[in-house]
Amino acid sequence: MNTLHRWLSLALIALGALLMTYMIRTESEPGLIPLVMVMSGLIWHLIARRNSSAN
Repeated sequence: MNTLHRWLSLALIALGALLMTYMIRTESEPGLIPLVMVMSGLIWHLIARRNSSAN
C-alpha cells in the first residue's frame, strides 16, 4: 500500500508541475491550484516515505 501512495503522490507532483508550466506559459504566473497540488504531493510523498521506512 505504501508503494501505491508513493506512486500516487509522485503522479500528483508531476500533474501539478505540468499544470504549473501551462499556467506560466499562458498567464505568466503559476496559479494557486498547481502550487497546492505540488506542495500537497510533496508532503504526501515525504509522509509515505517516512512510513515505509518505519515498517
